[in-house]
Amino acid sequence: MVGAEPALTCWNGCCVESCPGWSHAVRGISEAEIIRQGIHLAAMANRVWDEPLFSRTFPGPGRTLTKGELRDVVADAAQRETGSGTAA
Repeated sequence: MVGAEPALTCWNGCCVESCPGWSHAVRGISEAEIIRQGIHLAAMANRVWDEPLFSRTFPGPGRTLTKGELRDVVADAAQRETGSGTAA
């Protein structure tokens, strides 16, 4: 038939919406691409990084700061960076 859309099929070769592969067929993702993405995710999940996520440490009281303490620390740091008496 001229101008007809090709039927979408999943990796099972069927084309019913109840099939688990149907959503990938609708989105146009091949089975090979699905496998490639799965291998990539598995590799990234097991990767050991060369350096820590947080490379700098800061001296502190050894406990979580309260909201007020945190506000004061940030305001003090901002004043030191700007060299003025206001944070803005």
